[in-house]
Amino acid sequence: MFFRGRRNWPPAWIWSGVGYNERPRGEVGSLHDIQIFKVDNRVVLLMALHDVAYIGCLRFDDAASYQRIGAILRAQIGRPIKEIGDLELSAWLSPATPGIAAETTRRTAQRQRPLGRPLHGEPQARKQR
Repeated sequence: MFFRGRRNWPPAWIWSGVGYNERPRGEVGSLHDIQIFKVDNRVVLLMALHDVAYIGCLRFDDAASYQRIGAILRAQIGRPIKEIGDLELSAWLSPATPGIAAETTRRTAQRQRPLGRPLHGEPQARKQR
């Protein structure tokens, strides 16, 4: 994957500011969440490594690419970044490939936290009295 002629995978990981910063590089940790920004063709990744959150950003030259990659990544939440990087994307990126939207919807509905507890700094649910 490329943005303006430069590779954009794996993203550079930026520490969230909470917990110990291990300065991760490359395909480490597991995908915790993604956000898609239509304004500038960007997909922001939230990665967890040893219960500490890191943020990475993938930018794309065109809307079709970021939308397809966003759908693929949303279906991969909870998986190790290394496994995601090893995916063969050619079949996923074909516009004629059926089932990307259906698979994304199914996985999103079944999504569970990749960690046994919330990330550092993530709000906790209030207890009922």
